[in-house]
Amino acid sequence: MDARYALPTLVGLGLLLAAPGGLRADDPLIGSQKSYRILTRHSVLTRTYAELEAPTTPFQVSGTFDFRIEPSPLAVFPPVFNAKFVAPDIWAAHPYQDFVLDVAEIFALEEITGVGQSRVFPYRPKLFHFKGVNSTRSSVELHALTLGPWFYLRGGVTPPVDSDSLLPEYELRALARRQPSGDVNGDGVVDGEDLRAWIAKPVRDGIEFLQWQHGFAEEPPSLESLDAELNAALGATTAAAPEPSGLVAGLLAASGLFFAARQARVQRLPG
Repeated sequence: MDARYALPTLVGLGLLLAAPGGLRADDPLIGSQKSYRILTRHSVLTRTYAELEAPTTPFQVSGTFDFRIEPSPLAVFPPVFNAKFVAPDIWAAHPYQDFVLDVAEIFALEEITGVGQSRVFPYRPKLFHFKGVNSTRSSVELHALTLGPWFYLRGGVTPPVDSDSLLPEYELRALARRQPSGDVNGDGVVDGEDLRAWIAKPVRDGIEFLQWQHGFAEEPPSLESLDAELNAALGATTAAAPEPSGLVAGLLAASGLFFAARQARVQRLPG
């Protein structure tokens, strides 16, 4: 940990832990794990061989994964969070031929760890950066952006320059939706077809029907708008970090407001 940030970090964690009731499981500083399903219509993996005069091949991406976020044990202030893909089952289908690519293996999703820094203390960040290598020593770089129920993944794989093998480059743009949702038939859209699929089930779940009602006619964001959001988030991370002295002052001021509000609520309680 950078010594300049040690005091703000310890002060912040100490105030949170000393607060009445301490940290609860639903507090933002506690980690989370959510399930997602990739929307095939809005997700593509391209494969290119730079040394060959072959066209770029677009693969349709589908699958599921869990995404776990937890505070880093070496967090500074603002706090740093780590992110991991859990049980990724993600595949990319060739548009014309009968074979698929294992996206989780290509991008080493189970091996790499993402890092994100919270910009609004104490809430979890929305942007995470993943970097590593896969089994072919190709470089992996990904950015993951969470926006409400949506999850956008963008990045690529670059082969090593000293490789004796002919290895492709990959570019991934994938949109996923948090589960559960009203997408009963799994086609990435919540519409009348999902209601018909639900009615056709031998055993119907009322909760699933309510989820369909809630998500009916939900429009996923376009890849263009997601790229704009991601680029804006990347730009925000390049802004200079505040000075440690300012962090201490801001933290102490925020903690004062927190305890004042907590004390006011306690005094209003009967008895």
